[in-house]
Formats: sequence, structure tokens, C-alpha cells
Amino acid sequence: MLWNRERAFAASGQTVAGRLYMTSAEYEWPEYRKWIPIFYERIKQHGYVKGGLVYRETLGLRHSAGVAEVYMRGLMYVMEPLAPEHGVATDQAPAPGKRSFVINFWVSGKGSGSMPTASARTAHEAYLTKITSDTHAWVVFDSNQVPDSGGTLLMDAANKAEVEAIALQDPAVREKVFEFEVLGD
Repeated sequence: MLWNRERAFAASGQTVAGRLYMTSAEYEWPEYRKWIPIFYERIKQHGYVKGGLVYRETLGLRHSAGVAEVYMRGLMYVMEPLAPEHGVATDQAPAPGKRSFVINFWVSGKGSGSMPTASARTAHEAYLTKITSDTHAWVVFDSNQVPDSGGTLLMDAANKAEVEAIALQDPAVREKVFEFEVLGD
């Protein structure tokens, strides 16, 4: 079945822009293992994988013992063009003239009563989504683990006052349903 699907795809003239990582276990059942490199060679000959194609034998393992290693190595290979690992990550470094700050939000319990907590949380999450699309920022929502959490916003800014001004624009903060603290100097 897999062989026929591969044949039909090759005959369609379509290509795959992505990368493909194939593997087999060294101590796999020999009759099964012998077909994997043959299948790899067939894909390679058809030439429709344009982003990169690799085959590796996972040494010292049987069929299911290498799942974690194979997933890790496969993801590293597939994602390499998007997230190359060349030492310390620099793609998240603050922009020139900016520093990194953290805004920690939580439900205050002192709300003015004009906005229910559920509505405030929805407005807050919408505001954080807007901030992340407008600025150099990342959001971590941890409300599943910490019930009163409003999440954490990591962002780059020139100074603490700029960050506080951004936090004070949050509708849930203005209604005093959420409180916040800015961490960083």
C-alpha cells in the first residue's frame, strides 16, 4: 500500500518543499529493516523531496526503543532551516537600544465589579495577543497550572516606564480585575 502511494505521488509530478528524515533501528527485525533503505532510495531517485532527504540507522536499538531519539533527531533535521542551532540563541536578543522585561499578570480579587473576571480574562488575552503582534514580545499563559494567573508577557522596551504604560493599557488592568508587576531594570 505504501509503495503504491509513493509510486502514485511520484507519477503525479508534484514536489515536497519540506525535509524528510527516515530511520530504522539497528536491531529491528531484519526482514522489515531491509526495506526501509530501499524505500528511501526509491524516494531519492524520484527526486520529489526538494527541501532535503536523509536516512539514518539508529544504532544499538530495537523497533520502539528509539522513538524519543528518532523524534528529537528528526525534528532537529526538519526544523534546521528555521531554527539552526549554532550555539547560544541570538534570534531572541533584544533589539538595539532595548532591554528585556517581564510583565507578570494575576487576578487581583479587587475588581471594580463592572467587569466580571471571565470577561476580563478574555479582554486581557485579546490585549496580550495584540501586544505580541505589534511589538517584540512573547506570552506565556499559565492559568492551567496557577488558577489566578493572567500569564506572563516577555517584551523588549527602552525602559521600565514604557513597559508599565503598555501594561496599564490592558482593559483588565484598567478595571482593576488584574494586577501586574514589571520585572527588569
